Parts: sequence; structure tokens; C-alpha cells
Amino acid sequence: MEQTTTPGAEAPKKRPTFITVLCILSFVGCAIGLFSGIKNYMDAKTLLSSANLTKEANSIAGATGADAKTTEAAVNATVQLLGIDPVKISNGYLIIGILNVIIFVGALMMWMLRKMGFYIYTVGQLAGLGVMFGYIGGLAGGVMGIVTAIFAIAFIVMYAVNLKHMK
Repeated sequence: MEQTTTPGAEAPKKRPTFITVLCILSFVGCAIGLFSGIKNYMDAKTLLSSANLTKEANSIAGATGADAKTTEAAVNATVQLLGIDPVKISNGYLIIGILNVIIFVGALMMWMLRKMGFYIYTVGQLAGLGVMFGYIGGLAGGVMGIVTAIFAIAFIVMYAVNLKHMK
């Protein structure tokens, strides 16, 4: 039996290896980001509550032989100095975990060579940076944001270079 091709029909595009590698890395990163976002949300709520800070201060005081009240004041001063807001940090982790779902959808669309996936991916990544720098803020948000920004910008640039392969 003879195979016929319809005139004007395109053969399916083959995904470049570089896009395949980027997408796989993005899938893994999104899974880790979603899991750690939800886990860190729960941990931050527990660890950063004032009752647990007092317990940690008492534990440090017991181990070092320092006065419990002085140690508690030092722990609270450190938390304040670092700009740690327990509610913002725990909610920020949850938002970042959810944004990883959006980033995953964008990466999945790029896996299928859809250009729209690049824009969804980019919005998700930039929103995540906005949460770290703007919402969480302080030293904690700044450090997390800088480290994340390096990878986010690198991946956005690498995907942008490959937009020519997407439709």
C-alpha cells in the first residue's frame, strides 16, 4: 500500500534537544518548588510563631548558660533586624509553591513547542521574584530573591533564544 501525503501538510516539528533539556530541568524544578513551597509554608508557620521563638530562646539559653530573658530578647531582635515577618514568609512560600504550577504549565507548553508557554513561564518566574523581593521583603526575601533571580533570568534567556523553534 502506498503512503500518500496531503499537499501542504507539514510534518510534525522535532523538538530541539536543548529545549528538551531545559523543559526537563524546569519540570524537576517546578516539582521541587511546589513541594518545598508547601512544606516551607507549614514549617514557617510552626517555627516562626512567637511561642516557638520563646521555646528556641529558652533552649539556647539552657545550652549556653545565658539568661533566658536576655536570650529571648536577642532572638526577637534578630528576627526583627532580618525583617522576618512570620505571616509574610509563610504566605510567600505558599504563593511561590502555587506559582510553580503556572511555571510548569508554561514549560509543558514549550515542551509542545508552543510559544505562548514562554510567556506564561516568564510571567510565573517574574511573579515569583516579585513575591520574594516585594512581598516577603527584608533580608530573607532579598537573599532568596537574588539566588532565584540568577536561575530564573538564565532560563528565561535560554528559552528566549529558542523561541524560533516554537509556533
